[in-house]
This record gives sequence, structure tokens and C-alpha cells, in this order.
Amino acid sequence: MSTKILVIRDSRTEALRTRLILEQAGFRVRVTTDGAAGLQQAASDPPDLILLDTILHGVNGYETYGKLKLDPKTNRIPVVMLGSADELAQLPSGERVDCFLSAPIAPQALMAKVQEWSNGRGHPEPTDTPALDDSQRELADAKRARSELLANMSHELRTPLHEIVGMSELLAGTLLAQEQLSFLNTIKASSNTLRSLIGDVIEFSEIQAGQLTLEHKPFDLEEPLQRCSDIVKPRAQEKGLGFSAQIAVGTPTALIGDAKRLRQVLTNLTDNAYKFTERGEITIDVSAAKISDDAVELQIRVRDTSIGIPAEKIETIFEPFQQADTSSTRRFGGGGMGLALAKQLVTFMQGQITVTSASGQGSAFLITLPFNRQTSAQAQPQPAARTLASALRILVAEDSPTNQLIARSSLSKAGHTVTLAVNGAEAVKAFEASRAQSQPFDLVLMDISMPEMDGLDATRAIREREKTLGGHLLVIAMTAFATQEYREKCARAGMDGYVTKPVRIDELNRALDELMARTPEYNSCANDVHNNSCGTKADTCPVDLHEALEVVGGDVDILRAAVDLTLQEVPTQIDSLQDALAAKDAKRIEAQAHRLKGIMSNLGGTTARECGQALESLAEKGQTQDAPALAQQLVKEIQRVLTFYATPGWEVRAQEAANGKSQDFVCG
Repeated sequence: MSTKILVIRDSRTEALRTRLILEQAGFRVRVTTDGAAGLQQAASDPPDLILLDTILHGVNGYETYGKLKLDPKTNRIPVVMLGSADELAQLPSGERVDCFLSAPIAPQALMAKVQEWSNGRGHPEPTDTPALDDSQRELADAKRARSELLANMSHELRTPLHEIVGMSELLAGTLLAQEQLSFLNTIKASSNTLRSLIGDVIEFSEIQAGQLTLEHKPFDLEEPLQRCSDIVKPRAQEKGLGFSAQIAVGTPTALIGDAKRLRQVLTNLTDNAYKFTERGEITIDVSAAKISDDAVELQIRVRDTSIGIPAEKIETIFEPFQQADTSSTRRFGGGGMGLALAKQLVTFMQGQITVTSASGQGSAFLITLPFNRQTSAQAQPQPAARTLASALRILVAEDSPTNQLIARSSLSKAGHTVTLAVNGAEAVKAFEASRAQSQPFDLVLMDISMPEMDGLDATRAIREREKTLGGHLLVIAMTAFATQEYREKCARAGMDGYVTKPVRIDELNRALDELMARTPEYNSCANDVHNNSCGTKADTCPVDLHEALEVVGGDVDILRAAVDLTLQEVPTQIDSLQDALAAKDAKRIEAQAHRLKGIMSNLGGTTARECGQALESLAEKGQTQDAPALAQQLVKEIQRVLTFYATPGWEVRAQEAANGKSQDFVCG
């Protein structure tokens, strides 16, 4: 008779994956995600072995374990507890367990432990359940110390790197000679390489320490594939390489799992292919190896026509800081962490990765990953996430003068209005003042480590005041602490999102996108503005220089004069618009919107022009009730245009565009 196993896991996805692994080995398995239900099942039909999560809904894992050992029907059943190193360290004093398996739990480790206990080795006597021995406690202490080291290393490495990257971005916006620009581009490229390497090392260490967690959320398979393509394809094309990514017909795409980690695996593999491929192509092919009603096993092939991997190096290619040829590091770049992290992530996701290659013949990586399928209700199309439909009023809480300069300059260049606070206490005061003056902030970027009051305490104070004042201010942690532990601390303090230093505008916008997607009031705002045909975005450039130059016949001097005239004229025009709004005079609103639309059109302010057109059309219909909100969007977009032209360096880019040297102009 085969061994009966009861699996009690917090996540249904993890429970089903565990069942799949064990059933393939011939065990009979029952699963539940509830501690109380597990107790009932164990008592009514005692299994031979129980796998039990430390964290459960309702009755937690340790409490469930205690009740199992008190019940004569179940106290002789061996229990393997599953949890992270931190949960092992938090075992209550004097608590006894049969066995503890620490995350990340690879299928091989799980099978080895199940085989050990199901074969009768170590079955406990009911009156003498062994306690965690000294070696286990020492291991827990060591992992705790490792966690602290990770956090501190992340902070100490990322803080100066943030300043290097940030100041480089600011320097790029100034007038530079061609040779200086070349030097600066080298600094930026090297900084980004170092940034990526630090991130990989930290994340690799988090997996080793059992601190990384997986998300179990509905997602569309096309999304991570598209995001990977968006990153790698343009670089491949610049290098003259072909690039394609496709999903085979019949492959389920409405899945449940961690889309971010899947995207990370794909990006690491294709980035590796890009580095070592000088000619030919890179391809990603996704198909389904196994399909059931509620699960699918994906088969992903990443092929390239690279220099290949010698047979004797295949076994070590997934080890940290390993290269197929040490000379290739100097020739092609890279630190040897990308494949190691991809391997760790795939294993952590209960999958497998293999590679076939030969020198000079390219490489082919084969990944198999299990995912759950969405139900018909979960698979309903979700509304697309939109960024806020205007420039934002942002409070930046940051104690470093250098970081303050970087944040103010970068955000202002993107059209946002920035207020600075040097510590958490000042941030709370600024929040209270903004609410008292009916000029609330849209967003707070909150540093974690600050004097007097840190970012965590400041966020807690803001949330406490919101209980009286109402509303919910978006707070995004902005920190060099890049570990999972700190992400969880931020979430518990009431923060909505998390970006790691060095912070880039595109990453901030992605964090905002995710927040907008799950924050109804912001989705509503975006939809309202979208319906009024003023679909502005804070992450887009407010000015189309090519369009502005067409108006003045390509003469940058005339454009500069037009900008100077606009700076004098616009404040008066905005005042007139405000007066018309106050009087609810539709004709005057229409006239002022028309004037401002024309001014913005002359300067290439495409989004501001669209807002002006939308307001003009609204007023023409006599619909003044919605005019103030749309007018506010118009004014903010105008301010973005003026901020753009007030930023040093725009004339140089304009001249390059006029000379035909720049086909596509990008802000910053």
C-alpha cells in the first residue's frame, strides 16, 4: 500500500504543486489550505505523514502542530514543517517539531525528506518529540545574520551608486562637448551594468537565505513575454540581430503565478544571448508540455546563434560568476550572475532548466515551469493600467542633499511639482499642511532611513491621521535597502509601493502603473480625463521639438524668442481662464482655451494642445460643470511645457533636430 500524505499549505497553488510532485512519485495525497480542516482530516483518516506550513489562514502552523501532538489519534504521525529561515528562527521557546524543511523548497529536497520520513526513519515517540537541536538554532542565527548583512550590503552599495547615476542623468541635461558626452555615456553604461549586477547578487543571496517569496496572481502570458521583448529587441536590432518571441497555438495564456519572476528569467536568458551573439538571431518559443483543467506546464525554449558553450563548461554555466571562457568576460561583458539567478528562480518556481550547446554553434535553453490556470471569472479582461492623467504634486522625504537635488531635478524635468522634507517628521507636517490648505499631495516618495523620524514611522503617522482626515495618500518607499524583508516592512507600515535606489523615472512610472491598476479612485480619474480626450501622461515628453521647429521653419533662434514671449504671455492668459471659470462663462472659457491651445501648438506642446482642444470643445457645448477639472489638467500640462523649456540643454537638442541629427527626440 502506498504512503498516505496530508499536505496543509497556505497557498492553494503551492499545495497543488506539492501534490503533483508527490503523486508522480506514487504517493497518495490529500491537500487543504486551512489548519482547522487539516486537523479534522488528520483525525478522521490519519495519514502516514503530514506536510505543514508554518503560516496558515485561521489556525497557524505551530498551533496546528501542537493540536496534532495533543490528539491521541494523530500524535504519532510525523510532521514535516515547511517555512522560511525567519519562521524557523521565530519558533516559540520550548516548541517541539519533528522536522523542519526551510525554503526555498526544491522538488528534490522535498522528495528526499518525504522518503526519509515515510520509510520510518525518525518516527517520533508521542512522549518524546525532539526539540530543535543546537545546530538548527545556530543555523537560524546564521541566516538571521546573513539577512542583516544583505540589507546593509544592499544599502551601502546602492546609496553611492544612486548618486552616481542620478548626477550623471542631471549632467546629461547640460550643454556638453561631444567628447564630454562620450565620457558621460561610458559612465552611465558602466553604472547601469553595476546596478544590474548588484541587483542580481542581492536577489541570488535572498533566494539562498530563503527570503524571496513568489506571487500567485492572475496574469496573461503575453505580458511578461512582451515586456522581455521590449527590453531586448531594440538592443538586438541595433546590433543587427534578429529577434522573435512567440506562443504556440493552443497554449493557455490566462495563468496564475509570478509574472515578474517569469519575465526576469526570460530577460536574463535573452540578455545573456544578446551579449554572446555577434550575428544571427535570438528566439523565444513558448508551448505547453502538459495541460489539465486547472494547470499547465509551460515549455520555453530560448535559442541563439552565439559563440556557444564548450562541453566541459556546460556543468558550471549556472554557477555564480562563471563564464564559459574567462576571456569572454573582457570581450563580451557581464559578471556571470545572469544564468545563475535564472537557474535559482526556475528551481524556486518548481521548474527545471537545461542547456544544449557547442562551441561556435549557438545555445538552446529549455525551461519547464508549472502554472495554475485561471478560472473563467479570473480570466475576464482587466482594464488597462494608466498613469495619472497629469503632472503630480510630489512630496519627497529624503535627508541626503545630493539625493534631494537628484529627485527635485529629475521629477521637475518630468513636469512634476516637488516639495522636499528632510526627515519623516517634516514629511508628516507637510502632509498635514497640504490637507489644511486643500492642496493635497498626489504622491509621497519616502526614504526609509532618516533622522528624527524614519520613513516607516512617518508613513504610520500619515495613515493614523487619515483615519480622521479621510482619503489615502499614495506612499512609495524610496530606499537602498533592496531585500524582501524591507519590502515586507514597508507594506506593514502602510506603504503602497517600493522602488530601490538608484531610482529612475521609468521605474517610478511602472510602480505608479501598478498602483493605478489596483486603486479605483485613480482609475476613475484616468477614465474621466480619457473620456474628455485629454489623455495626458506624466511619463511622456511634454514637447515635440520636431513639431515646434516646423512652426518656425527650423530656426532655433526664432523658437527661443517664441519661448521667451510665451513665458511673459501665458500667466495672463491663465488668469483670464480662471476668471472665466469662476464666472461659469462658457464663451470666455472657449475663447481662452482656444488661445492657450494655439500657444502650446506653436511650442510643440502636443498634450497641452490636446487638453486645450478638449476644454474648448466642452465649453462650446456649454458644459461648464466639467470645465474646472479639465482646465486644471490643461494648466498642469502647460507648466510641464514651460518647465521643459526652462531646463538647460533643450536648445542643443533642438539644433540637433533641426540639423537632422536626431530622428526621435526623447525628454531627458
